[in-house]
Amino acid sequence: MIAKRLSFLLSFILISAAVCAQQTPIPWARYRGTAKGTAVGLGSGATNIVKWTVPFTSAIYNPAIGPDGTVYVSCLQGLFAIDGVTGAIKWSDANIGRTQTTPAISSNGMLYTGNEAGYVYAVNAANGEIVWSTPPPQNAQIVGGRSPAIGLNGDVYVPSNDGNLYAYDPETGTVKWFFFALADNSDGLGFPPTTPTVGSDGTIFVCGHYTVYALTPAGKYKWSMKLSHDGWYGQDSPTIGPDGTLYQESALGAFYALKPADGTIIWQSQGTYGFVAPPALTPEGVVIALSEDAYVYAWDSTGGAPVWTYNTLSGGQIGPAVAADGTIYVASGQNTLVALDGATGGLKWTYAGSAGFTDPAIGADGTLYVGCGNSLVCFASGILPTALTLSPSTVVGSENSIGTVTLNLPAPPAGLVVALSSSNPTASTPASVTVPSGQKSANFTIGTAIVSSQQTATVKANSNGVVQTATLTISPPAVAGISVTPEFITSGTTATGKVSLNGPAPTGGVKVALATNSGAVTVPSSLSISAGQSSVSFSVTGANLKTIAYATITASTSFGPGSSVKVAVGPPSLVSLSLNPAVVTGGTSSDGTVALSGVAPSGGLKILLSASNKAATVPGSIMIPAGSATGTFTIYTSFASKETSVNISANFGAGFQTQTLSINPGTISSVSLSPTAVVGGSPSTGTVNLTGAAPKGGVVVKLSSTQSAATVPSSVTVSAGKTSATFQVKTVAVGAATSAAILGTLNGVSNSALLMIEPPALASLTLSPASVKGGSSSTGTVKLTGPAPTGGVIVTLSSSGSATVPASVTVPAGKSSATFIIKTTKVSAKTTATIKAADGQSPVTATLTIS
Repeated sequence: MIAKRLSFLLSFILISAAVCAQQTPIPWARYRGTAKGTAVGLGSGATNIVKWTVPFTSAIYNPAIGPDGTVYVSCLQGLFAIDGVTGAIKWSDANIGRTQTTPAISSNGMLYTGNEAGYVYAVNAANGEIVWSTPPPQNAQIVGGRSPAIGLNGDVYVPSNDGNLYAYDPETGTVKWFFFALADNSDGLGFPPTTPTVGSDGTIFVCGHYTVYALTPAGKYKWSMKLSHDGWYGQDSPTIGPDGTLYQESALGAFYALKPADGTIIWQSQGTYGFVAPPALTPEGVVIALSEDAYVYAWDSTGGAPVWTYNTLSGGQIGPAVAADGTIYVASGQNTLVALDGATGGLKWTYAGSAGFTDPAIGADGTLYVGCGNSLVCFASGILPTALTLSPSTVVGSENSIGTVTLNLPAPPAGLVVALSSSNPTASTPASVTVPSGQKSANFTIGTAIVSSQQTATVKANSNGVVQTATLTISPPAVAGISVTPEFITSGTTATGKVSLNGPAPTGGVKVALATNSGAVTVPSSLSISAGQSSVSFSVTGANLKTIAYATITASTSFGPGSSVKVAVGPPSLVSLSLNPAVVTGGTSSDGTVALSGVAPSGGLKILLSASNKAATVPGSIMIPAGSATGTFTIYTSFASKETSVNISANFGAGFQTQTLSINPGTISSVSLSPTAVVGGSPSTGTVNLTGAAPKGGVVVKLSSTQSAATVPSSVTVSAGKTSATFQVKTVAVGAATSAAILGTLNGVSNSALLMIEPPALASLTLSPASVKGGSSSTGTVKLTGPAPTGGVIVTLSSSGSATVPASVTVPAGKSSATFIIKTTKVSAKTTATIKAADGQSPVTATLTIS
């Protein structure tokens, strides 16, 4: 026994030495967190995001947190150490037995706790080994809800149901002293002392029935403050403020601020209902207490002035806890954990539990640990992933999905790296994705491999120990569609079908089953799509049918619903009708062309034709020769007086095609003249030609001339059924060559011909008589090709030999000839004289014989 005690003592000394070498703050060292019971944590506020949950077989008590973040909880099965990051159980000790206390953690690496049998234990925090245990003095035991505390000198203070507060030596477990804190038990209720708090000078404060006691570290009485008997008072030790002020609640509404030196009242606040848990203090000096009326009350710690209240809707009985940033955690009787803003009392978040909550404990990083029924729940702190979504959540192998990680808060300046993983190598994620600074989400790509059977992959996004998951379903390729070109299959011919998958085929390929519901077509029973390919073609053969029949072809694989296409089989159908041109002038023609879906069979095919208006005429039908798929026919139009539309139709079986032929009004196709050149004063015959035969009543064509030297009638009428009419063009003598355009106009369209009008020329010179005796005269006559114009025509005369003529002779206007006298002289011998007449163009001559 002595050897075992020495072994325990050596273990204690070694642990103390190791811990002293590096003093790390203890985040939550005992019930209510600190020796002063302020319930203020080291870390900032947590979120309502559950990081992990550890189930137990019985309800757990308020947790404590060691310097390395290990969480210690007790329950009816003993004491447990939980990894604060992962939730893994590091060790458990069932030898301690049933315990309902919060262990107290010392800086020497020891845990101090007790069980329902009254034993007090010192436990190695690193491995759960019991260093010492001390049986209860006089059969006393720790009452459920009470917990050990550690003094500034290291002594372990344990309240007992016998009314005493015991002080144990931390190294040996021996009782150093005890103090009876149940002096007034006049009502017989006998409420035992509470878990003590310890002031900065080591003074111990503990509550016994109706009375607050102050003790020295050696257990000596300093003072006591007996509270009024209007309710259940003093059932939690006072909370000690930074200046040493004691804050004490009661169960029937009174709340006190007491001087630590003598217990006198500094200020007092009276509520309607009692306060059910020890108060907490915020870093800003606000006192927080929870009342039976479900309200959280906040007072200024210096004078007790109300700051704010918050209604939790249902009263709870756990003590509030405060994070370093002032976030306050309380619980309502509705199994709801509530986080409040310490400055305003505003709601930050809630969490609905399945059972009641213990007092919370706050880790160094702000992580919140709280018991909920039989479970320890860890709430994460900081910037965390709150959701992971996949779009789409089902893909075909080889397709990508886009994952989106969403955070509860914007990412810090350096961004936030979120680790990624997949449970199935078929779906691959990057190792991480970084949410950019100031953003609350980021996307990443999940690649997938080709699969032959449906698979799932759990994709995880992990940051700060918080994991969000989403499931991606990877499907094998299925039939995405089937097509046949053309969808109308001419009897006895073959079309091309194509089956497409929604992704590439896996290793080994994909077998596609084909089926048809009709004998109108023949298809292969199955197809094979090679690995890596996503489509395959096949032949569809139409039966020899004289009438149209329909067939549905279905393609399917072992996965997915398959796909179908409907085709028609039969003789070729009429698929189109075209007109060239589609706009004509009345009286002209257009060519129509009909086209079939395939070549005409033996004997050809007869296509019926029709026109909706008599302005156009078509043959009653056209025959498409065997082996040909098109045929052309002529559309004749009549001369129209206004714009007309005619529907030209072609009909074969169930096929009907129609096109519109636009017929513009008929007009003049040309104007001609015969002759096209005349000497002024001579006529020409004009002819107007129409684009078609004139309708009933004839067609009146307006006539005009561009020159006054040529005149035409105002119009000419083309008789019904005729395509032309003639008219007379009259001209007058001109002094110079003149051109005149002769115009015919009909329905706003004009056509013209050019008439050249020439001036008269010297046509001939005659002498009468042509032989004279010398000394006699002869008469010369000059003749023009036409009448002389206004001013006449001067003809120059000359003579050679023994004859004389005037210098010229004038042909008067409107006349075509003039005479002059030729005089002769006597001659001794017969001679001749040449008489010459000229008009500026080609001269003419005549010979006069003189004897």
